Amino acid sequence: MYILGAFLCIPMFVGMVFASVEKTKTTDPTIQTHLKAQLRIFWVYLFSIFGTALVLISLYPIYVALAIVKSGAREVDPATTFLLATLPAIVIVLTVLAALMIYVLVSSIRGLRKFLKDTEYR
Repeated sequence: MYILGAFLCIPMFVGMVFASVEKTKTTDPTIQTHLKAQLRIFWVYLFSIFGTALVLISLYPIYVALAIVKSGAREVDPATTFLLATLPAIVIVLTVLAALMIYVLVSSIRGLRKFLKDTEYR
């Protein structure tokens, strides 16, 4: 589910709920470490998205001010100002999402391989 969650957010949330429920039911240490790792992946994913959103919201007024200064304070074109203000935000969001997707895929595949080999995930 987490591998699919790297591309879509909903399976990640469903996988987190399943991992939370199963973690309380199981006594096998291999499964517990696998579920613990999956929960850690989810929290890293969630905090990264919220952190990025918080940074972008706090930096957006600076982007707008720089766009106005760059285009000249006398003739402010709204389309140019909007483009100059949102382009850095779009680049940051796409970079963070790509990094998160790679992190989730690598971590999930690594954990799945260790789980199938029946060894503890570290």
